[in-house]
Amino acid sequence: MSNQQVGVNLVEGQSVSPISGVTTAVSAILGNFERGPLNIATLVTSMAQFQSIFGAAPAAGSTSWYSVKAFFAKVGSGSLYIIRVASSTAASAAHTFKDRDGVTPADALKIEGDNEGTWGNDLAVQIEDNAILTTTLAENVDASAVLAVLTSIEGLEVGSDVSFYNGANTEYIRVISIDHANNTIHWTGGLTNAYTTANGVITSQEFKLTVSVKAVEVEEWAGLSMNPDVSFYVEKLVASDYILCTDVLAAPVNTHEDQPVAIAATALTSGADGLDDVEAADYEGVQANKT
Repeated sequence: MSNQQVGVNLVEGQSVSPISGVTTAVSAILGNFERGPLNIATLVTSMAQFQSIFGAAPAAGSTSWYSVKAFFAKVGSGSLYIIRVASSTAASAAHTFKDRDGVTPADALKIEGDNEGTWGNDLAVQIEDNAILTTTLAENVDASAVLAVLTSIEGLEVGSDVSFYNGANTEYIRVISIDHANNTIHWTGGLTNAYTTANGVITSQEFKLTVSVKAVEVEEWAGLSMNPDVSFYVEKLVASDYILCTDVLAAPVNTHEDQPVAIAATALTSGADGLDDVEAADYEGVQANKT
């Protein structure tokens, strides 16, 4: 039987937090900026986020950066779409590194700024050898062998490139299967030389990219491969705030020669802002392309 009486009854329940208010004001600024995506609307909600994408300083001859600064100085945090506009002459700074074929080196790895602009000309990339694994043999390996038992296989994957060295000779194989229970790797084609537990050194073939801005190191990507079959393939692993990596090797030879040659810090070049010749039509965009 209910204990409520005829009339108005108050029943206390669990309190509910009010719904937080959100801004209904959404603005956009079209203009010229130092860097950032071109001709598409990019949402930013703070000055710090804007600077991380579009640059910490204005583009030469442009006041658009200051307009964004004024917006966030007024509203604090808000929804602002930025559309960076430039002409078709805008270009990303880039450099293409050669492979390790000592006779006829081919283009192997293209590295470019992650968007157009002269800002990318301040970028430099260094390439160094950076093996995931260096180990020894657990059992002797004869010439013509297609498998080897190693003291460690940590970090190796199917597709890893590996060198064998016995103090005098070096040769390279690509791993086609791994017996993890027995630390054994397999390959095809056989070896030319014999290797023993006393002299055999096995080294995986990877490299490291170091990215610098105005000679200050800002990023490092270690243990990279040019083989798309491994998880540490350069295009898979590098998720940079500054660069894009493209494997451009047309005919890979499936050895260490696929790797870009080790080289000291090398500047990216030919970045262009596309501002000197920007026209009114560049601000109009193309509806079909959603620009």
